[in-house]
Amino acid sequence: LCSSPQESAFFRFTWSMLGTEREFKLKVYPSLGFSIVFPFIFLFSNGLDQGLEGISGSRSYLFIYFSGIMLPSLIMMLRYSSRYKAAWIYRTAPISGEASIYKGALLASLVRLMLPLYVIEAVIFAVLFGASIIPDLIVVGLAMFAFAILCFLFIRKGLPFSEPFEAAGQQNQSFVVMGLMLLLGAFGVLHWLATTLPFGVVAYGLLMIAVTWLGWRLAFQTRGTQKVTR
Repeated sequence: LCSSPQESAFFRFTWSMLGTEREFKLKVYPSLGFSIVFPFIFLFSNGLDQGLEGISGSRSYLFIYFSGIMLPSLIMMLRYSSRYKAAWIYRTAPISGEASIYKGALLASLVRLMLPLYVIEAVIFAVLFGASIIPDLIVVGLAMFAFAILCFLFIRKGLPFSEPFEAAGQQNQSFVVMGLMLLLGAFGVLHWLATTLPFGVVAYGLLMIAVTWLGWRLAFQTRGTQKVTR
């Protein structure tokens, strides 16, 4: 997944921190729980009165978009740590720029926390709705990755694990998070509209690939050539 040795190093670093940072887990894992529960709450409240037959012929599988509600919180909390004083390593390590730091950290967080959750939910949805929705589930996965990059673009940046958790309460980004939630909902609405058009889901999937490709380049381009000085 990583395109350079530096990016790979920060991927492994973030992967390790996500598994050992106790306070980070206490802050982020509740939102992971919401991501697991919310799709099924909306799914069964929408058609439970008719049993599984009441939902199998509908587009209710698009409620799986609610599994992405944890992404803004996850990406926002990446910059906090109880061991933030060790962030001096960013100033002393031979790092050519911040891009590799952010890329490695973002990839590690998505692969370790988002991907397993989404795969498990996608399998359950495929069992409930049938194999015919697998192309839609793949497209939703692409949309989740695009949404994660957009979250990174809009949320205030900070080097991974470089700030104390106490600072999290001083950074009020409620409006940004609310806007990102609306954006996630807009992704779901676009997908629903795409299902009403011939080859609409394929076109929507190509759009998500384009958004991901463009967002991945815009998100890090201003951080690829500057030496880390913080």
